[in-house]
Amino acid sequence: MSTSGSYPQPPPPAPHWSQPAVPGDGWQAEQHRTPAPTRDGLAITALLLAIFLAPVPFLPAIVALFMASAARRNINASEGTRSGTAMATWAQVISVLTIAIWFAVVGLLANAI
Repeated sequence: MSTSGSYPQPPPPAPHWSQPAVPGDGWQAEQHRTPAPTRDGLAITALLLAIFLAPVPFLPAIVALFMASAARRNINASEGTRSGTAMATWAQVISVLTIAIWFAVVGLLANAI
């Protein structure tokens, strides 16, 4: 027995090895994981086009609108392997707003002349 005032010895450390995986205990589920969805490149391009080319009248916004619509179709048809729905939606919103603003600007300029 130890003397009074001393602490008991700590337990030995656990071994640093693990048991080999046994089929049927979740091992196969780990082997067949589905990969994480990748972002749709068309959605990224449409969003960048809608944001950075908004000062250019009409054409880039119209192109971005069609690209965003195509990206949404691709994402919906991919069965979960692609992501980017939010980017495609924002590209559509920004494109529609840009087109509306440019129509207002052209209308104001036409009335001023």
